[in-house]
Amino acid sequence: MTGSDGLDGLFEVRIGDRDLGVFTSCAGLEAGTVVVVLSRPQAGRAAAMLDWLRSRPEKSIGEITMLGPERAPLASWSLAGVMPVQWNGRGPGAPFETLELSCADLTRIIW
Repeated sequence: MTGSDGLDGLFEVRIGDRDLGVFTSCAGLEAGTVVVVLSRPQAGRAAAMLDWLRSRPEKSIGEITMLGPERAPLASWSLAGVMPVQWNGRGPGAPFETLELSCADLTRIIW
């Protein structure tokens, strides 16, 4: 845990039919949450993220999967009514990329 509101690790993110890749930090995976914030080191992924955001994504379903050693799934959360709220990470000197998502419902999938 990174304090009371976030987790560090690997978090694979899919929204609708888009694979948004793996993030290294995630906050907001608690029950009743309406905002999830993901971040990762900036590594040339801005074009793919901008492509998704410019496509004017509609409310969709999504999934966040926490990965363990050798990228084995440890836990998963289903997101309903998910939409991008804010993205930061473009431009020189932006070492991290941060994606903020809103969702109508967040459910942990029991493994």
